Amino acid sequence: MPPKQSKAELMQHLKEQVGFLMKSCEEFDGGDRAEYKRMTGPMRILFHDKGRQVSLLSNLGDKDQLLFYDTARDIPSRSELPKLGLALMKVIKGGPSVYEAPLDIPRPGVELNKKVPFSTWWSKPILTFGEYSITRSELILTVAEKDGGVHVDEALETAYHLLTRLNGLGWRSTNMGVELYIPLSDGPQPPPPPGTEYFGDVLGPESASMRQIAHEVIKTIKEEYEL
Repeated sequence: MPPKQSKAELMQHLKEQVGFLMKSCEEFDGGDRAEYKRMTGPMRILFHDKGRQVSLLSNLGDKDQLLFYDTARDIPSRSELPKLGLALMKVIKGGPSVYEAPLDIPRPGVELNKKVPFSTWWSKPILTFGEYSITRSELILTVAEKDGGVHVDEALETAYHLLTRLNGLGWRSTNMGVELYIPLSDGPQPPPPPGTEYFGDVLGPESASMRQIAHEVIKTIKEEYEL
């Protein structure tokens, strides 16, 4: 029978994975938004149980005992208008608008100190648009296993593809701020109103959401394990 790693060794892995996650957050905050993909590697190691693959927190025996910070607004699993649970849109007049992670900035409808069991946290919708919704687990695992976090797959999940490649949320940046249009409709989009200039789609809700998830994870693990 192969030798098992000790509790001390598993704790060292935990410290390392949190350290890796913090480094990616620092790079992301410094302007390298592609780092959101590397955030998924440590989180997949921490949380993902599948077949013989056992997550680090499960190996520690703690995953279902911990309470996780939940900074997401409650949003419906289906919505005609797009809903953001974690990210915020920063509207910039005269320039492209962007999605950002609010971290610990107070927001209406959000209890910053709210904690929930892992299963609730993992499966909570954090983005909805039309008939589609994306949970924390779906975002983390899709990016990790299919979009360059730890692996690249030829095929993407439909909701993630629409969100990241076709502006599924439907917000368009203009010189007047932003406007909502109906994405993926047949035929050309209507021209902008007089005096309005399009700067392009407001992209990146997945990266801003991932940064906020990483913030929740770091805060939870450091507090629970006194790291």
